[in-house]
Amino acid sequence: MNRAGRWARLLPPSVKDVGKRGLAAVDPAVVAVHRARHRGEGPVPPVKLRARVGSPLIGNFLATGKDLARRLERGLAAAGRPPETISSVLDFGCGCGRVLRPLIERWPSEAAFHGCDIDDQAISWLSVNEPRGTFAVTGFSPPLPYETGQFDLVYSVSVLTHLGRRHQFDWLGELQRIVAPGGLALVSTHGEHAYRLFSSGQMVSNSRGCAQRIARHSSLTAEGFFYEPYEAAAWNATEFVENDDDYGIAFHSDEYVRTHWDRYFSVLEIIPAGLDLQDLVVLQARAGSGTPA
Repeated sequence: MNRAGRWARLLPPSVKDVGKRGLAAVDPAVVAVHRARHRGEGPVPPVKLRARVGSPLIGNFLATGKDLARRLERGLAAAGRPPETISSVLDFGCGCGRVLRPLIERWPSEAAFHGCDIDDQAISWLSVNEPRGTFAVTGFSPPLPYETGQFDLVYSVSVLTHLGRRHQFDWLGELQRIVAPGGLALVSTHGEHAYRLFSSGQMVSNSRGCAQRIARHSSLTAEGFFYEPYEAAAWNATEFVENDDDYGIAFHSDEYVRTHWDRYFSVLEIIPAGLDLQDLVVLQARAGSGTPA
Protein backbone atom coordinates (compact mmCIF):
# COMPACT_ATOMS: atom_id res chain seq x y z
CA MET A 1 0.00 0.00 0.00
CA ASN A 2 1.38 3.43 -0.93
CA ARG A 3 1.77 6.35 1.50
CA ALA A 4 -1.52 7.93 0.46
CA GLY A 5 -3.31 4.65 1.04
CA ARG A 6 -1.83 4.25 4.52
CA TRP A 7 -2.90 7.76 5.51
CA ALA A 8 -6.38 7.13 4.09
CA ARG A 9 -6.75 4.07 6.32
CA LEU A 10 -6.04 6.22 9.38
CA LEU A 11 -8.73 8.82 8.65
CA PRO A 12 -11.86 8.88 10.85
CA PRO A 13 -14.59 6.54 9.56
CA SER A 14 -16.95 9.42 8.76
CA VAL A 15 -14.33 11.10 6.58
CA LYS A 16 -13.55 7.84 4.79
CA ASP A 17 -17.24 7.25 4.16
CA VAL A 18 -17.66 10.69 2.57
CA GLY A 19 -14.53 10.17 0.47
CA LYS A 20 -15.69 6.80 -0.85
CA ARG A 21 -19.13 8.12 -1.69
CA GLY A 22 -17.50 10.97 -3.58
CA LEU A 23 -15.26 8.59 -5.52
CA ALA A 24 -18.26 6.47 -6.49
CA ALA A 25 -20.20 9.51 -7.68
CA VAL A 26 -17.47 10.82 -9.98
CA ASP A 27 -16.10 7.45 -11.08
CA PRO A 28 -18.10 7.09 -14.32
CA ALA A 29 -16.67 10.40 -15.51
CA VAL A 30 -13.17 9.42 -14.39
CA VAL A 31 -13.42 6.13 -16.27
CA ALA A 32 -14.68 7.92 -19.39
CA VAL A 33 -11.74 10.37 -19.30
CA HIS A 34 -9.28 7.54 -18.80
CA ARG A 35 -10.72 5.57 -21.73
CA ALA A 36 -10.55 8.66 -23.94
CA ARG A 37 -6.88 9.22 -23.06
CA HIS A 38 -5.94 5.56 -23.49
CA ARG A 39 -7.70 4.51 -26.67
CA GLY A 40 -7.39 0.82 -27.37
CA GLU A 41 -7.15 -0.08 -23.69
CA GLY A 42 -9.73 -2.53 -22.39
CA PRO A 43 -12.78 -1.74 -20.26
CA VAL A 44 -12.26 -0.52 -16.70
CA PRO A 45 -14.42 -1.96 -13.90
CA PRO A 46 -16.32 0.47 -11.64
CA VAL A 47 -14.69 1.75 -8.47
CA LYS A 48 -16.80 -0.50 -6.22
CA LEU A 49 -15.27 -3.57 -7.86
CA ARG A 50 -11.77 -2.10 -7.98
CA ALA A 51 -11.99 -1.30 -4.26
CA ARG A 52 -12.84 -4.91 -3.42
CA VAL A 53 -9.45 -5.99 -4.75
CA GLY A 54 -7.67 -3.17 -2.93
CA SER A 55 -7.05 -0.87 -5.91
CA PRO A 56 -9.81 1.75 -6.24
CA LEU A 57 -7.68 4.16 -8.32
CA ILE A 58 -7.62 3.26 -12.01
CA GLY A 59 -3.89 3.72 -12.53
CA ASN A 60 -3.03 1.63 -9.49
CA PHE A 61 -5.54 -1.06 -10.43
CA LEU A 62 -4.06 -1.50 -13.90
CA ALA A 63 -0.42 -1.23 -12.82
CA THR A 64 -0.70 -3.70 -9.93
CA GLY A 65 -2.57 -6.17 -12.14
CA LYS A 66 0.24 -6.18 -14.69
CA ASP A 67 2.89 -6.40 -11.98
CA LEU A 68 1.19 -9.34 -10.27
CA ALA A 69 0.83 -11.14 -13.61
CA ARG A 70 4.59 -10.82 -14.19
CA ARG A 71 5.30 -12.04 -10.66
CA LEU A 72 3.10 -15.09 -11.16
CA GLU A 73 5.11 -15.90 -14.27
CA ARG A 74 8.24 -15.89 -12.12
CA GLY A 75 6.55 -18.45 -9.88
CA LEU A 76 5.93 -20.60 -12.94
CA ALA A 77 9.57 -20.21 -13.96
CA ALA A 78 10.66 -21.36 -10.49
CA ALA A 79 8.77 -24.59 -11.17
CA GLY A 80 10.24 -24.91 -14.66
CA ARG A 81 6.91 -24.31 -16.43
CA PRO A 82 6.80 -21.50 -19.01
CA PRO A 83 3.36 -20.19 -20.05
CA GLU A 84 3.58 -22.10 -23.34
CA THR A 85 3.24 -25.38 -21.42
CA ILE A 86 -0.01 -24.34 -19.71
CA SER A 87 -3.26 -25.08 -21.56
CA SER A 88 -5.89 -24.56 -18.83
CA VAL A 89 -5.84 -21.88 -16.12
CA LEU A 90 -8.12 -20.96 -13.23
CA ASP A 91 -7.94 -17.69 -11.32
CA PHE A 92 -9.46 -18.75 -7.98
CA GLY A 93 -10.88 -15.54 -6.49
CA CYS A 94 -10.54 -13.53 -9.69
CA GLY A 95 -12.58 -10.53 -8.56
CA CYS A 96 -13.08 -8.21 -11.53
CA GLY A 97 -10.04 -9.59 -13.38
CA ARG A 98 -7.24 -7.38 -12.11
CA VAL A 99 -4.67 -10.17 -12.67
CA LEU A 100 -6.53 -12.47 -15.07
CA ARG A 101 -6.96 -9.92 -17.84
CA PRO A 102 -3.22 -9.02 -18.07
CA LEU A 103 -2.38 -12.74 -18.14
CA ILE A 104 -4.85 -13.34 -20.97
CA GLU A 105 -3.15 -10.55 -22.94
CA ARG A 106 0.34 -11.93 -22.28
CA TRP A 107 -0.19 -15.70 -22.70
CA PRO A 108 -0.74 -17.86 -25.78
CA SER A 109 -4.20 -17.41 -27.26
CA GLU A 110 -4.96 -21.16 -27.22
CA ALA A 111 -4.85 -21.35 -23.39
CA ALA A 112 -8.28 -21.74 -21.78
CA PHE A 113 -8.81 -19.20 -19.01
CA HIS A 114 -11.38 -19.51 -16.25
CA GLY A 115 -12.15 -17.29 -13.28
CA CYS A 116 -14.37 -17.76 -10.25
CA ASP A 117 -15.36 -15.65 -7.28
CA ILE A 118 -18.07 -15.28 -4.65
CA ASP A 119 -18.62 -11.71 -5.88
CA ASP A 120 -21.48 -12.06 -8.36
CA GLN A 121 -21.22 -8.41 -9.41
CA ALA A 122 -17.55 -8.85 -10.37
CA ILE A 123 -18.32 -12.04 -12.28
CA SER A 124 -21.21 -10.35 -14.10
CA TRP A 125 -18.92 -7.50 -15.14
CA LEU A 126 -16.19 -9.89 -16.35
CA SER A 127 -18.64 -12.05 -18.26
CA VAL A 128 -19.65 -9.01 -20.32
CA ASN A 129 -16.25 -7.37 -20.66
CA GLU A 130 -13.77 -10.25 -21.04
CA PRO A 131 -14.92 -12.56 -23.86
CA ARG A 132 -11.73 -14.64 -23.79
CA GLY A 133 -12.51 -16.11 -20.36
CA THR A 134 -15.18 -18.30 -18.80
CA PHE A 135 -16.46 -17.19 -15.40
CA ALA A 136 -18.47 -18.65 -12.54
CA VAL A 137 -19.95 -17.46 -9.25
CA THR A 138 -19.01 -19.77 -6.38
CA GLY A 139 -20.03 -20.23 -2.77
CA PHE A 140 -18.02 -19.29 0.27
CA SER A 141 -17.24 -23.00 0.77
CA PRO A 142 -16.46 -25.81 -1.72
CA PRO A 143 -17.21 -27.35 -4.14
CA LEU A 144 -16.18 -25.54 -7.30
CA PRO A 145 -18.02 -26.19 -10.59
CA TYR A 146 -15.04 -27.85 -12.28
CA GLU A 147 -14.01 -31.37 -13.21
CA THR A 148 -11.43 -33.33 -11.23
CA GLY A 149 -7.97 -32.64 -12.65
CA GLN A 150 -9.28 -29.99 -15.06
CA PHE A 151 -6.48 -27.41 -14.73
CA ASP A 152 -2.77 -27.31 -15.45
CA LEU A 153 -2.54 -24.21 -13.29
CA VAL A 154 -4.65 -22.68 -10.55
CA TYR A 155 -3.51 -19.44 -8.99
CA SER A 156 -4.97 -17.51 -6.10
CA VAL A 157 -4.04 -13.97 -5.10
CA SER A 158 -5.29 -12.62 -1.75
CA VAL A 159 -7.78 -15.39 -0.95
CA LEU A 160 -6.25 -17.65 1.69
CA THR A 161 -4.70 -14.49 3.15
CA HIS A 162 -8.21 -13.57 4.32
CA LEU A 163 -9.71 -16.86 5.54
CA GLY A 164 -9.70 -18.72 8.83
CA ARG A 165 -8.00 -22.07 9.31
CA ARG A 166 -11.01 -24.31 8.58
CA HIS A 167 -11.93 -22.55 5.36
CA GLN A 168 -8.32 -22.64 4.21
CA PHE A 169 -8.07 -26.41 4.56
CA ASP A 170 -11.46 -26.86 2.87
CA TRP A 171 -10.25 -24.86 -0.11
CA LEU A 172 -6.82 -26.49 -0.29
CA GLY A 173 -8.58 -29.84 -0.54
CA GLU A 174 -10.79 -28.54 -3.35
CA LEU A 175 -7.84 -27.04 -5.25
CA GLN A 176 -6.09 -30.39 -4.90
CA ARG A 177 -9.09 -32.00 -6.59
CA ILE A 178 -9.19 -29.74 -9.64
CA VAL A 179 -5.44 -29.52 -10.40
CA ALA A 180 -4.18 -32.20 -12.77
CA PRO A 181 -1.40 -34.52 -11.55
CA GLY A 182 1.87 -32.67 -12.04
CA GLY A 183 -0.02 -29.39 -12.36
CA LEU A 184 0.70 -26.29 -10.30
CA ALA A 185 -1.06 -24.08 -7.80
CA LEU A 186 0.39 -20.63 -7.07
CA VAL A 187 -1.07 -19.32 -3.82
CA SER A 188 -0.29 -16.10 -1.96
CA THR A 189 0.16 -15.85 1.81
CA HIS A 190 0.99 -13.18 4.37
CA GLY A 191 4.39 -14.37 5.58
CA GLU A 192 7.13 -12.84 7.71
CA HIS A 193 7.53 -9.84 5.40
CA ALA A 194 3.85 -8.87 5.66
CA TYR A 195 3.74 -9.68 9.37
CA ARG A 196 6.58 -7.25 10.12
CA LEU A 197 4.82 -4.48 8.19
CA PHE A 198 1.42 -5.02 9.82
CA SER A 199 2.69 -5.62 13.36
CA SER A 200 4.86 -2.48 13.21
CA GLY A 201 2.03 -0.30 11.89
CA GLN A 202 3.69 0.39 8.53
CA MET A 203 0.71 -1.38 6.98
CA VAL A 204 -2.74 -0.71 8.43
CA SER A 205 -5.48 -3.34 8.41
CA ASN A 206 -9.13 -2.62 7.67
CA SER A 207 -9.78 -1.12 11.12
CA ARG A 208 -7.89 0.19 14.11
CA GLY A 209 -9.21 -2.64 16.28
CA CYS A 210 -7.97 -5.29 13.86
CA ALA A 211 -4.58 -3.58 13.67
CA GLN A 212 -4.31 -3.56 17.46
CA ARG A 213 -5.08 -7.29 17.63
CA ILE A 214 -2.39 -8.03 15.05
CA ALA A 215 0.15 -6.03 17.08
CA ARG A 216 -0.53 -8.18 20.15
CA HIS A 217 0.92 -11.26 18.44
CA SER A 218 4.54 -11.61 19.47
CA SER A 219 6.01 -13.89 16.79
CA LEU A 220 4.74 -15.46 13.58
CA THR A 221 7.56 -17.98 13.75
CA ALA A 222 6.38 -19.13 17.19
CA GLU A 223 2.67 -19.18 16.36
CA GLY A 224 2.96 -20.54 12.83
CA PHE A 225 -0.48 -19.29 11.85
CA PHE A 226 -2.99 -16.78 13.13
CA TYR A 227 -6.15 -15.14 11.85
CA GLU A 228 -7.88 -11.92 12.91
CA PRO A 229 -11.42 -11.16 11.64
CA TYR A 230 -12.12 -7.88 9.89
CA GLU A 231 -14.64 -5.40 11.27
CA ALA A 232 -17.41 -4.38 8.88
CA ALA A 233 -18.69 -0.80 9.05
CA ALA A 234 -20.55 1.64 6.83
CA TRP A 235 -17.34 3.23 5.55
CA ASN A 236 -15.74 -0.03 4.41
CA ALA A 237 -18.89 -1.77 3.13
CA THR A 238 -17.60 -1.86 -0.47
CA GLU A 239 -14.73 -4.12 0.64
CA PHE A 240 -17.13 -6.88 1.68
CA VAL A 241 -19.28 -9.25 -0.34
CA GLU A 242 -22.61 -10.37 1.11
CA ASN A 243 -22.30 -13.35 3.49
CA ASP A 244 -18.58 -12.85 4.17
CA ASP A 245 -18.98 -14.75 7.43
CA ASP A 246 -15.29 -15.64 7.79
CA TYR A 247 -13.33 -12.76 6.34
CA GLY A 248 -10.29 -11.15 7.89
CA ILE A 249 -6.53 -11.35 7.65
CA ALA A 250 -4.38 -14.47 8.02
CA PHE A 251 -0.62 -14.93 8.45
CA HIS A 252 1.43 -18.07 7.71
CA SER A 253 5.02 -18.93 8.61
CA ASP A 254 7.04 -20.89 6.06
CA GLU A 255 7.28 -23.85 8.43
CA TYR A 256 3.51 -23.91 8.91
CA VAL A 257 2.92 -23.97 5.15
CA ARG A 258 5.47 -26.72 4.55
CA THR A 259 4.08 -28.82 7.40
CA HIS A 260 0.32 -28.42 6.95
CA TRP A 261 -0.10 -27.81 3.22
CA ASP A 262 1.97 -30.89 2.36
CA ARG A 263 -1.20 -32.94 2.96
CA TYR A 264 -2.57 -31.46 -0.26
CA PHE A 265 0.38 -30.58 -2.50
CA SER A 266 4.13 -30.84 -2.72
CA VAL A 267 5.49 -27.47 -1.59
CA LEU A 268 8.14 -26.70 -4.22
CA GLU A 269 9.10 -23.22 -3.11
CA ILE A 270 8.03 -20.27 -0.98
CA ILE A 271 9.13 -16.99 -2.54
CA PRO A 272 9.35 -14.25 0.13
CA ALA A 273 7.47 -11.12 -1.01
CA GLY A 274 6.97 -12.89 -4.32
CA LEU A 275 3.78 -10.89 -4.87
CA ASP A 276 5.15 -7.67 -3.36
CA LEU A 277 3.49 -7.59 0.06
CA GLN A 278 2.54 -11.25 -0.01
CA ASP A 279 4.67 -14.39 -0.30
CA LEU A 280 4.12 -16.72 -3.24
CA VAL A 281 3.81 -20.43 -2.49
CA VAL A 282 4.57 -22.71 -5.46
CA LEU A 283 2.68 -26.01 -5.13
CA GLN A 284 2.61 -29.09 -7.32
CA ALA A 285 -0.09 -31.75 -7.49
CA ARG A 286 1.24 -35.24 -6.91
CA ALA A 287 0.57 -38.23 -9.13
CA GLY A 288 -2.78 -39.69 -8.16
CA SER A 289 -4.07 -36.33 -6.90
CA GLY A 290 -7.68 -35.37 -7.40
CA THR A 291 -9.08 -36.91 -4.25
CA PRO A 292 -8.85 -34.50 -1.28
CA ALA A 293 -6.61 -35.57 1.56
